[in-house]
Amino acid sequence: MFLVVGQPGSEARLVADVLSAHPDLVVAGRGELLVPLAFLLQRVSEPVAARRLAAELIVADKGFADGIGRHLAPDEVAGALVDAPLRLGPLLSALFDAVADAAGVRTAGTMLSVLANPVLNRVGLYEGDVRLLHVVRDARAVVAGAEADVAPIDIARRWDQANRLFGDRRGGDPATYALVRAEDFLSHPERGAAALAPVLGIDPARHDLPHRRLPPVPTLDRATRRLVNQTAREGLFAFGYVPSRHSPRRAAIFGWRKGQAVLERRRNSVAHRRRQAWALQVPPPWAPETDAEAVSPAACNICRWTGPGFTGQQHAESADCPQCGSIARERFHLHGLVPDADVGRFRLLETAPRLHGTYATAMARWCDYTELEPAPVGAPLGHLVGLDGLADASADRIVSAHDLQAVPDPDAVLAQFHRVLSPGGVLLLQLPVLAAKTTALEAAPTAAAGTARWAFGVDVLDRIAAAGFTPELLVTDEFVDLAKGGPDAWRKATSSGELDLEGVLGAAASATLTPVADRATARRRGWIPAVLFLTIRAQRA
Repeated sequence: MFLVVGQPGSEARLVADVLSAHPDLVVAGRGELLVPLAFLLQRVSEPVAARRLAAELIVADKGFADGIGRHLAPDEVAGALVDAPLRLGPLLSALFDAVADAAGVRTAGTMLSVLANPVLNRVGLYEGDVRLLHVVRDARAVVAGAEADVAPIDIARRWDQANRLFGDRRGGDPATYALVRAEDFLSHPERGAAALAPVLGIDPARHDLPHRRLPPVPTLDRATRRLVNQTAREGLFAFGYVPSRHSPRRAAIFGWRKGQAVLERRRNSVAHRRRQAWALQVPPPWAPETDAEAVSPAACNICRWTGPGFTGQQHAESADCPQCGSIARERFHLHGLVPDADVGRFRLLETAPRLHGTYATAMARWCDYTELEPAPVGAPLGHLVGLDGLADASADRIVSAHDLQAVPDPDAVLAQFHRVLSPGGVLLLQLPVLAAKTTALEAAPTAAAGTARWAFGVDVLDRIAAAGFTPELLVTDEFVDLAKGGPDAWRKATSSGELDLEGVLGAAASATLTPVADRATARRRGWIPAVLFLTIRAQRA
């Protein structure tokens, strides 16, 4: 199926009307259904109910009779979706394949605004066999034809940003994307349709197609035209409006930009090599901090970067290191990875790591490092199904972050961790500890990998102990003071609001707490607020 994509004022409807006159094509509807379908797929995960509701929504649409309803009866719509995947792109492909079969054409499609709701991306609009015809019209004509109550600079900026962003994100594959300038296509529709044949999979032979005139627009005054040219300069150049196509000036600009791009790649290559150098030089994250780190406002214990501060917020999932890209919880996690004094190189297994590349190079220098990549299939191990294939006692340390809450059976995963660890080995486990008690969350069997199925509490330590480990909580000095401070301290503690502070601190007060960082170190490393930084260190018997 295909989508005729255009911004308001681009006259994508005229282009769609001309394409519908082609003997190999049908454009059914104006695309008003796409956003409601996207919200439905996002909210309803039960397959049978989602397909039934999608079919009912399509049939109930006001434009059904003049669009899809010209080719499919209501029961045929339901039949087309009965086996369709619950992602928007594949679902639309199944629907419009049925439309094409009923209409006796090669392919069918509909329309979409380039300003469409972002939810379309989240439910997979561009997955599967979806072809895109990106219709643009000269920004100056769009501004001239727009309503007078919208400022010309706002229209020009929206035109430039929306069309360039769509082209940059979706225009990488010429087999699935084609740029259509409305002025050129409507002037010579036979030639335009033949040029689109490779994308649409239609007969490239020219057919008699109706000619449509673009609606006339008033002439812009000189000041407004200059303003639009400045605001939409990059888009006007990218889509061949200024300078005009095949002009010597345009060729000269392309040559200059190409040279600048070569220079920029060279500069980036040098900077990249410098950023990678830390992986071959710095000591491991559990080594003592250097003198430079001790006096710096911010210091990363993974790549040993020092500077005025981390980027982002003070949060476990932020406070990003500008050199290695680590976030705060990753630095705290590896801070607790202290090998035994009498052990040389040790075997480390990390499950579903967020960092790769240079980070993996550094880890391989510090230890015998193995990554377990996530595989979003199978139960009860969920995305950690690859644990099954690892040999017994094949790791001395296991680092696992935010995995356990996303698997159907945490006890099965803990049993695998116990099996893979050597006797005396250590599991370093991070997971969101949100309350005193653990609760199960509702998640459909078909929920996407990474969907949270458990909201763990401090009582997860009992579950880990039952799996054959001796667990303790690695925390900061500030956390210990809060936990031991009683209800008054619990109520005064600060967090980002996503956890039951009094429940967590009250339950942690009776757990085994091991402080691993004083307040000054925690601030330098970005481990603030203290209640968000807990690592469970569990030793195998």
